[in-house]
Amino acid sequence: MNKRIDKLKNTGSRYTKLTACLIILFFSTQYVFADGVKNFLSPHPFGDSYVKDIDSKIGLSADYNINFTNFALLGNDKTRHFSYFPNLRGIITLGARYKFFRISYSFNFKNSTDYNEYYGTTDYFNFQFGIKTRAVWLQFYYSKYHGFYYTEEDIWFPKFTLDSIYPQNNDLSSFELGLKSNIIFDTDFSMEAAFDYTEIQTKSAGSFYVLVNPEISNIKSENKAIIPEEYQEHYSGLKDFNKAFFVSFATGLGYGYSLILGPVNFSNTVFAGPNLQIYSHNGLRVKLPYDLAFKSSLSLNLENFYTGAMVSLDINNHYFDKDIIRKKILVFTYRMGIRL
Repeated sequence: MNKRIDKLKNTGSRYTKLTACLIILFFSTQYVFADGVKNFLSPHPFGDSYVKDIDSKIGLSADYNINFTNFALLGNDKTRHFSYFPNLRGIITLGARYKFFRISYSFNFKNSTDYNEYYGTTDYFNFQFGIKTRAVWLQFYYSKYHGFYYTEEDIWFPKFTLDSIYPQNNDLSSFELGLKSNIIFDTDFSMEAAFDYTEIQTKSAGSFYVLVNPEISNIKSENKAIIPEEYQEHYSGLKDFNKAFFVSFATGLGYGYSLILGPVNFSNTVFAGPNLQIYSHNGLRVKLPYDLAFKSSLSLNLENFYTGAMVSLDINNHYFDKDIIRKKILVFTYRMGIRL
């Protein structure tokens, strides 16, 4: 009885600390947001020399992305026994900007019958609409994957060779619909110059930022078990699992810094925070895993033209009793654009 009481006390203490952290984070966010809105609405919101004024109101961009998203399946012993990968060897993103409004659409570009035979067919698209200022980013997004193959190889980068036909689950799909809100503490640091290249940073600067990310998502395979029969003994929490629907709310603190050498901008950000998840699987469940994110970019930014290369990594965890589905989104991007 005493052990159970102690356990309840420890659990209550953990949740009390978490609640306190979230309250502090919420009120600090409101302060930063209010300060950012005040700066944004003032006649000369950023009257310093850290970011160059640009007269252009319209911009066009094109990206070539290599997307290495995968679902790593960790079993009862917390060991990864296999992973799901989409067949995505090349994605094109077309984007447009008007003042602080952004819109983009991404689609699978390298679709080939030879590779589809070996790795299965993946249907993919991503749509984003954003309002981005120096102090606040609001980015709405919807993405969907349909069709995966799986492998026991513990790899980050699929080889995409044509020497072996991989087992496939062409019924497996996943979507994400959400809003990412970045609230940036120090407006000397331009996140747009760092990763969208739509502004020009002229001096090195950095800033802390708060990310708030409500999202709904799912993992579904209606006609085929997500855990293949040969692996089911390792996954007691995912036995006969074929779908789950998630409502999540991630928030946390990040830091970004841009190193400027003339027109060259080398930028990095890192983020970590809790992700409150409510999901349906054998009843309604509530979990509190963590999210991690990292982004690095090297760009050349001139008056009417910009180009750059970027790598981003996001890690999200979904807990099912003793089992974990760990989603890793690793993307390499080459971007170029013009200002009109």
